[in-house]
Amino acid sequence: MLDLKLIRDDPDAVRAGLERKRAMLDRKNVDLVVYNDVSVSGIGFDAPDNEVTLVSAAGERVVPRAPKAAIAAEIVDEVERLLGALARGEG
Repeated sequence: MLDLKLIRDDPDAVRAGLERKRAMLDRKNVDLVVYNDVSVSGIGFDAPDNEVTLVSAAGERVVPRAPKAAIAAEIVDEVERLLGALARGEG
């Protein structure tokens, strides 16, 4: 289980955001969604860095604060991993 205290001062808000993203997996019938807490200063819009949580049926994985290009690479890596699992019949 993801330790919400590690990623935000308001774990209840993060928990609610992650619950919305988990519901989105089923509602949209997708394998991966990205949770981006836009309330955090210094990341997201008008900032060079970001920090996200990748949400899939297998669980959540925090991608810690990094330049946006590195965040994008982590997202693409996760998509490649999921596609590889599907190709092997694991998904």
